[in-house]
Amino acid sequence: MGAEVEVKDEESITKLSTKSRFRYNSPLVQVSLIGLVCFCCPGMFNALSGMGGGGQVDSTATNNANTALYTTFTVFGILGGGIYNILGPHLTLAAGCSTYVLYAGSLLYYNEQQHQGFVIIAGALLGIGAGLLWACEGAIMTSYPPPNRKGTYISLFWSIFNMGGVIGGLIPFILNYHRNEAASVNDATYIGFMCFMSADIVDSIREYKVQEQQLLGRLIHTRFRYFPS
Repeated sequence: MGAEVEVKDEESITKLSTKSRFRYNSPLVQVSLIGLVCFCCPGMFNALSGMGGGGQVDSTATNNANTALYTTFTVFGILGGGIYNILGPHLTLAAGCSTYVLYAGSLLYYNEQQHQGFVIIAGALLGIGAGLLWACEGAIMTSYPPPNRKGTYISLFWSIFNMGGVIGGLIPFILNYHRNEAASVNDATYIGFMCFMSADIVDSIREYKVQEQQLLGRLIHTRFRYFPS
């Protein structure tokens, strides 16, 4: 026998006191929140990398860190899905976001001490965290949006995420605009990136508290029709 699955519309799936699509646990809000998570972490990382050499005149440290980063990212991009299944969305996302803050902090340290060891280690840890974050993002984006709105919600996510690189690019521009000599960016630039990334850890912990309830409700309210094959 075969089975046909009919999924009801988003507003009829979850029984809530309000039918507003802007409620906290609605797919629209939750997808917007994962967009903000990626806005503040990978988006700001893109802006940080876009400065060239991570904002340093000598790019040796950041080049070595990027080598370590993408080596570990390759491994944990594969393992991230399994880790997500064990830890769940909150811990996986929070762990991934914390490594972005560490990487920005390592560049702040390098700006003062010129020791690249910490930057390379932070880059390797960032590769692990990036694997976890993107595995979590993929799971959320394929499970939250209702089937008839997946394209719209995925477009919304990428729009919010890529704005991180745009807004993040304003940080070094504003904080270093007055400088006339060729030099590494100032400490305030890295602190600004760290503030965005740190705020995002709190957001990632609060996000997806309702994910299991939402998906369970969607499963319970899914109708199955069986017919002879």
